[in-house]
Amino acid sequence: MVKPVRRSRKRILARVRAALGDVPRGEEPEEVAVPRGRAAADGLVDLFVDRLEHYRARPHRVRAADLPEAVAAALRRRRAERVAVPADLPGAWTERTGTGLVVDAGLDLAVLDAVDGVVTGCAVAVAETGTIVLDGGRPRGGGR
Repeated sequence: MVKPVRRSRKRILARVRAALGDVPRGEEPEEVAVPRGRAAADGLVDLFVDRLEHYRARPHRVRAADLPEAVAAALRRRRAERVAVPADLPGAWTERTGTGLVVDAGLDLAVLDAVDGVVTGCAVAVAETGTIVLDGGRPRGGGR
């Protein structure tokens, strides 16, 4: 039986490949002006939250100081008892979880498939599309 995570991953990658299918080889991305300043950031956060809610996600806005409790509350709501975290994830993010943390310093897929959830950072979030970009950098498991 194929695990739901693997099916989802295959489906997402197939969509990305299909979306990129008509991009000419060697084409460079166009330059985009990035709005700067607090007002621009607030507007972008509002847009990002709107996009996430459109996709039926349930975003939560929290201050940095409240992040540990927000993470712990999310894991409690999901009854997550074993949670995978990248080895280089800031410890403060999960200090209040009360769950068994499985540190991913090269875990195999079977171990990752057996956990109840994952806490990770993201490389970037794209407000225009509601996209969350993960890569192998810190604190997303790539700083090994």
